[in-house]
Amino acid sequence: MPLAPLKFVPYEAKTSVVKIFSYNEKILRGTLSNPHIGGEVRFTGAIDLILKVGSLLDDLKFPLPDATPHRFAGVAPTDVPAPDTEAGDTAPIATFKLNVMFRQNASMQGGLVWVNTNTEAKFRSVYELLVLFDSVLGKEPEE
Repeated sequence: MPLAPLKFVPYEAKTSVVKIFSYNEKILRGTLSNPHIGGEVRFTGAIDLILKVGSLLDDLKFPLPDATPHRFAGVAPTDVPAPDTEAGDTAPIATFKLNVMFRQNASMQGGLVWVNTNTEAKFRSVYELLVLFDSVLGKEPEE
């Protein structure tokens, strides 16, 4: 009995690039890019970013989640258009490479590289990932 071929996920598709164009009032605005989606997808807010990363990982089927996320039953999502990001011709204020290695305990684990300084940090949950973003972007301007 022949075995079904495994779907190969190229190494490049395992790493996404997150460009942040603004972080006003702790609201992330930027773009997410990955060779699998071909181009950049805009996001506004941390939840939008995390949901788009999750959707991308679901499409890639890597890494597979260990649990199905809970949802409120019988509630239809509202269709609210996201405001435009400042992702026009301006340069991003920070660029990150996001590599999700695992999706366990209904969260994500992996590594984040701050491209501007070539600094890498690991995260064990979505909360830690957001704290890493804030540790770079949430600094008060020096006077």
